[in-house]
Amino acid sequence: MRKILLVDGSHLARRNYHGQSLVTSSGLKTGLMYGSIASLISVQSALKADLVVFAWDTAGSSSWRKAIYPLYKANRTTPEEDYITGLGYLKELLSAMGVMQVESEYAEADDLIGQMATTTFSEDDVYILSGDQDFYQLITDRITVISPKLGEVRPAVDGTIPVIKDKKVIYLRPDQIISYKCLVGDTADNIPGAVGFGIAAAAKFFAVNDNIDQIINGTAKLTSLPAKALSAILIT
Repeated sequence: MRKILLVDGSHLARRNYHGQSLVTSSGLKTGLMYGSIASLISVQSALKADLVVFAWDTAGSSSWRKAIYPLYKANRTTPEEDYITGLGYLKELLSAMGVMQVESEYAEADDLIGQMATTTFSEDDVYILSGDQDFYQLITDRITVISPKLGEVRPAVDGTIPVIKDKKVIYLRPDQIISYKCLVGDTADNIPGAVGFGIAAAAKFFAVNDNIDQIINGTAKLTSLPAKALSAILIT
């Protein structure tokens, strides 16, 4: 099997833009470029992937989601000028290095990576470089997420993976990630969850339930939930 490295370019670039304070004598901020390339070299040196693909968001990537939910990513500010400049240089550097890059006006980087991991490269071992836990739903014995903070995220013997929120950890199967996100929400994308439903309530819910379908069909076990979380579910 080939090894394919799919990189969430937009997430990596934004992370390094805020995490690196390097600047040239002329005032050009280079942290975005330096940090992103350093991360790529570090991962690729160990992985030795046969193909590396960077996926990018575009100005219109989120339009179809915003049409469904207008507040989607409404908490995001307009990209800074020096971020846009640095991003342009980074893309040029990657191009010079021979790294494949993909983007679409109709899909986010997440969507492109999901499609490539499950369809385009379905016969390959796929590694996804991103700190976005949304990708955990894709994890299988063939698809691995490489977190900048945690390293390779793989299922344990019981099939679960660690999901971290507010410095707390919950262990879930990849197929439970969507249900988990529905319940606790996603502040990064400005998506609210059930009121009062934090990771502690989620841990109690998933200890005795598989997914939110059980809430919908009335078979969920809810007696162990905190009153506020239970109220939110019953009202919904």
